[in-house]
Amino acid sequence: PDSKDHLFWCCYIGHYGIEQYNELRHRAGNVGMEEKQRISEYFKKSPNILKNINQKMTKDRSQEIISEIMVNDKVSLNSLPAFALYYKMRILIVKEDRLYLDISSNDKEYDKTILIRKINDKTYGIDLNANDVKISQIETDCVLLFSYQKPLKPISNFKTDELKTLANKVNIEIEPKTSKTELYGLISVKCIW
Repeated sequence: PDSKDHLFWCCYIGHYGIEQYNELRHRAGNVGMEEKQRISEYFKKSPNILKNINQKMTKDRSQEIISEIMVNDKVSLNSLPAFALYYKMRILIVKEDRLYLDISSNDKEYDKTILIRKINDKTYGIDLNANDVKISQIETDCVLLFSYQKPLKPISNFKTDELKTLANKVNIEIEPKTSKTELYGLISVKCIW
């Protein structure tokens, strides 16, 4: 999207389509503000709906998300659960074709999956050619991160062989005598969002 609020507009395009986004042009600022207002009002009335997401959601985080959508010119990854639930879609965000985040409702009740690519530290774009084959390939070839803030689950959740497989997926060459702790540390560094 042309606008600096890439994540919001990627979700907007994913829901309404690129044609409707292209028609906005000079009205994009007002339309975006109105859309964000509707979304934040929806969750203000029923903040517990945000708990129906496949991520850890506290009451404080719910309030943070609602505030961010209402106040900030540019939303962060933190707001995506609200967009996923509001638009009834699954959001996959891919970084470097090796890592991805999956944001969707707990009950897997969504109408479609959109694919967003992280282009650089501040830029995201929507993949308009996303299809079931691409999505399946991402799920197979890439590493699913626990969250963008804390990419991996605790070390106790992994067996050494699982960590070796992850290391391979993120292109880390490992020495035969690498300990489980060292392996986990190397992978964690590589998975920082």
